[in-house]
Amino acid sequence: MNERRATILITGAWVASASISFIPIMLGWYSDEPVSFQKEMTDCSLNVNQVYAVVSSLTSFYLPSPIMFYIYLTQSREIKRLERMMEHVPKNEQKRIKKQSKRFTSDTKAIKTLGMIMGVFCICWLPFFLMYLILPFCPSCDIPYEAKSAITWLGYINSSINPCIYGLFNADFRAAFRRTLRCDCRKSRLRQMSGS
Repeated sequence: MNERRATILITGAWVASASISFIPIMLGWYSDEPVSFQKEMTDCSLNVNQVYAVVSSLTSFYLPSPIMFYIYLTQSREIKRLERMMEHVPKNEQKRIKKQSKRFTSDTKAIKTLGMIMGVFCICWLPFFLMYLILPFCPSCDIPYEAKSAITWLGYINSSINPCIYGLFNADFRAAFRRTLRCDCRKSRLRQMSGS
């Protein structure tokens, strides 16, 4: 991964997000009813038409999820294969090989972290995308507003869980977080000392 590739991937993610959410909503493609952003609304939920529900949920959840799981399973199988190979190597050789191959250790940790993140992502967002896809096709299905809100907020909560997972499983993330906190603490101490 280099800076150019990372920039392309991040830009691609933002363009894809805007293409399936912001643009269709601003142009009114998401609804069969005329859309007016000026009129006062009593219900904050987004009522989408069938076409938009299928296209947006496919492109943002149902297609990427199996691809991510496939990549994750492929990488985890490769790491398990390497771990089985290491079992047949003598103990003194294992230590030498592990020291030489820091990448193997970091890949193992990365796969575990990725597995946790993907699992939590699916647990948090699957109820929302099921509801999101079912409701346009079932006008008689009446889910209480509170239940819709709870399901939507479960998806939002995923964003607050990810930093915790990274903090638990990634030493670099923990170190950066500690540096940030120490920096803020020193600044606040300096402010207190200069104020007194």
